Amino acid sequence: MTGKIQRESPDLPRRLARDSRALPYPRWHAECVGDVMRLGRLATFLLPALLACAGGTGEESTPSEDALEGKALGALVPETAPAEAVVLSNADLFAGINELHYTLLRGLFSDPALADVKVHYLGPSAFSFADIVTPVRAKDGDRLTARFSTRFASEIAAKRLVHVNAAVETNWARDFFPMVVKSASPKETVRFTYDVMEGTGPAAEKAAEGIGMKVSKSALTLEGGNIMIDEDGTLFSTTKILERNKPKSKAEVEAELRRTLGAKDIEWLDPLPGEMTAHVDIVAKVVGKKRAIVGSSDGRCPAEAPPTCAKRKPTLDKIAAAFERRGYRVTRIMNAESDGDARAMSYANSLLVNGTALLPMYFDPTVADDVAVAFDPAKVPAKAIVKACNEKNPFPGTTDLAADLVARERARCALEEVIKVAKPAGEATSYHEYALEIARRDGEARKAYESLGFRVVQVPGAGMINFGGSIHCISMQIPK
Repeated sequence: MTGKIQRESPDLPRRLARDSRALPYPRWHAECVGDVMRLGRLATFLLPALLACAGGTGEESTPSEDALEGKALGALVPETAPAEAVVLSNADLFAGINELHYTLLRGLFSDPALADVKVHYLGPSAFSFADIVTPVRAKDGDRLTARFSTRFASEIAAKRLVHVNAAVETNWARDFFPMVVKSASPKETVRFTYDVMEGTGPAAEKAAEGIGMKVSKSALTLEGGNIMIDEDGTLFSTTKILERNKPKSKAEVEAELRRTLGAKDIEWLDPLPGEMTAHVDIVAKVVGKKRAIVGSSDGRCPAEAPPTCAKRKPTLDKIAAAFERRGYRVTRIMNAESDGDARAMSYANSLLVNGTALLPMYFDPTVADDVAVAFDPAKVPAKAIVKACNEKNPFPGTTDLAADLVARERARCALEEVIKVAKPAGEATSYHEYALEIARRDGEARKAYESLGFRVVQVPGAGMINFGGSIHCISMQIPK
């Protein structure tokens, strides 16, 4: 996986300097890479402070209008409200984001219930949908290469998929795109100071204005992934916002959140220990009137796990209790990461669009590619097991989305059956057992969302979580 990313993105060092999330994670357990990811994210958030000390701001157009004063702007629209569009961002045709965007778009466009939802696709002026090339799985299961201009030709022609000229420098649309609020003005939005990527905040403002939105600005520094509001006006965030906005006081920060987003009350939650963004969308999601999903941890921390591992379960339990104190019925969904994995593979990080949950899957079927040759054939007939699993799960020849699911079921079957034989034979299976556990948790997460009344489209998120985010992080809804 790492080699593939490096081949397809030769400018990776440049990208790392601009976006510390974009770092390949070669294995399920790669502690050294996890350390680099955390250090990179730390450096990203330290940069604005260092620039401030030197007399700079880190952003070419720092918001000043209505900054921490002035008229109330409106009330943030909850994510459960009906949506008319989704915003995606493609900063530099990075192969990893191309593939994730492809699977997300495929899920949106294949759901009849979302037939009226548009996608505003932010990218540079020289950009063309013909430039976006990504591997895809054909209906018969073959892995091919396709262009967006071909695969989504009908949606482009119908202007459901529209390119918006924007010189953004990162793919994390949730973090930088202005937030829509209910107000006397149609399409009123608020842009906060996004100082992680120089120039991206102003570019997003211009993009929002280009699609008919009025943009007000705030000097408060925050990312959209750290803001969540319910139908009663209770705003949920993590204490990271308070840290990032020092020396402003807690009262000043809260006053600005009330003025700009109409927050009637604010619940400050602890960020997930060891997770680089410290965002609320990694730990929880409001999914309806007094209904919420909160992640859970199995608490498994081997001796070599970082100290933050043992803190994850009590932190998530504390967050669930905070929702319950407010009268919420809380559904707990076990995160996919375990055994000290530094990534935060959360199922709360989904995209809700008009009753459909675009839900991340973290099981990567390529983990099973080496099953047939990974074991001593004298002890484990792995090739025969793989063949039997493939025959048991034929490709349906209907859609490439269905083919993706079959590929995962083939891999899950192969892992499960090989482990049954290999473990009693004394063969090492921990790597494959961990992968299989992630596959099971993907299935449990789907059932949990379905039990809450959502239509579910599962989107492969194993690649993007290695860069620090998932489905919710790379998208933004625009309410009707």
